[in-house]
Amino acid sequence: MSDPQDFSVLTTEAELRGFIARGEARSIERGAHRLKGGLGILGATSASVAALAVEQAGKTSDMASAENLMRILEREMS
Repeated sequence: MSDPQDFSVLTTEAELRGFIARGEARSIERGAHRLKGGLGILGATSASVAALAVEQAGKTSDMASAENLMRILEREMS
């Protein structure tokens, strides 16, 4: 069983940006999902909600929304 405090499996902002740039919808969905979980553990609720929105954009292959939502996520994480 994996350690819930092992943050090495989290996706970084740069990785998500790369997935978006390459149009890798499934990677966006999975990466944002992992990031959302880590942010939730840290109590970063607004950032976690923003990551959920990016995840959903990836799930529907909506690259334009993923790009816009990524800017919001980055703002929430700063």
